[in-house]
Amino acid sequence: MINKKIFKFYKLREIEGWIKQVILKGNSLGEYLIFFVTNYTEVYSNKYAKTGKTDGFDFGLKNFLISSDGEKIDSPLFLNKDLKKLRNKSSNFSNKIKGSNNRRKSREELARIHIQITSKRDDWQWKLTDRLVREYDIMFFEDINMNGINKLWGRKISDLSLSSF
Repeated sequence: MINKKIFKFYKLREIEGWIKQVILKGNSLGEYLIFFVTNYTEVYSNKYAKTGKTDGFDFGLKNFLISSDGEKIDSPLFLNKDLKKLRNKSSNFSNKIKGSNNRRKSREELARIHIQITSKRDDWQWKLTDRLVREYDIMFFEDINMNGINKLWGRKISDLSLSSF
């Protein structure tokens, strides 16, 4: 029971240790994720082999990352791919009567598209970072002013989501 609400959840694995904190995160669709923070500590062992490789990376607009070795990693630009569908759903939402069930359903469809785009982008970035961590021991990234770049390039920079990377 959290804030006088009872939540049912599916336990993926046994909770080891005692629970110190429960974090409840929700999205605009009314879906919730429950996180349990425990006192359980495990000795960290580095499962990645030492490669001895180092590399520097530069963020770009045409390519997401460019390594000093010359490797170019392109971003899939998930927002750009789904922009037509997003505009269509947004237009449908704005045409609905305020307070109606159709407007609520349309809002949920629009929110679902935003969540899908975010999930795709996050998944791609996690897979990329995992690949880079396995491949290199030491990595150098440029330090950039995201606010200034976002003012210049707007949606493209938001779609690349450099700050979350």
